Amino acid sequence: MTRLPGARAVVTALALAAAASTGSLAQTDPAPADAPPRAPDIFASPIHGGCYLTGKNRCVVHAEPFTINVAAGQRLVLYQLALNGVVVYDWRGDQSNPPLGNVSPTLVTRDIAAYCGRTYSLALYGRDSGDPSMFVLGQTSAFTCPSCGAAAPAPVAGLVIAPDHRTLQWTLQPTGTSYAVVKGDLPLLLSNGGSFPRSITGCLLPDSVAATAVDPASPAARGGFYYLVRARNCGGDTGSYDDGPGLVTSRDAGIAASSSNCP
Repeated sequence: MTRLPGARAVVTALALAAAASTGSLAQTDPAPADAPPRAPDIFASPIHGGCYLTGKNRCVVHAEPFTINVAAGQRLVLYQLALNGVVVYDWRGDQSNPPLGNVSPTLVTRDIAAYCGRTYSLALYGRDSGDPSMFVLGQTSAFTCPSCGAAAPAPVAGLVIAPDHRTLQWTLQPTGTSYAVVKGDLPLLLSNGGSFPRSITGCLLPDSVAATAVDPASPAARGGFYYLVRARNCGGDTGSYDDGPGLVTSRDAGIAASSSNCP
């Protein structure tokens, strides 16, 4: 799964199981009463997907690639992908010359907007040239989209440099699920009146679940580095680079103005 910018993806996995002996689909749950009958000759490879939290109260259901296996000598006529019984993708082949044999569809999109915290199931229907009607090719067990609900993280505390002079460590933030570390030139910070846009040199760590980072570089003679850490929660909300009382103004605006800031 691809991680979306700005948020760490939280995933609820779902899958359709394949029968090991024949490769045909093993349906784990009974089909709804109003669903088409099971297909005797057309079936799908295992279908995998997930429901992802892409931002605060924003979720999508993602369907992974799948293959529709068609009986020998038959052609795929149509298939539909449905979410909670609502068709979200409808494919109809060229009726004069439908594809022959197995088909691995290329969907326009595999991301389907969903409500966080709501329960869903995916179903795949299809028909080949030898079928009189649509059949259920497979469906998933019910799954629930994740929800975050966490407050924006507080400033990260306890940042220290280990005795090896390379490893940074800090205290895990209760609502933080990932961390970013910016690095700057200490002499430039001091000589420019505490200007972060002029002194930040890069993003040492853009997104990590661990409360540690390593900088293999060593400062030049009479030089020095400084580091600041910020937490992000499961909904993509970011905390502050401010690490306690005593600051005259917040560091965040100046750091955000730097082109070398972490995303």
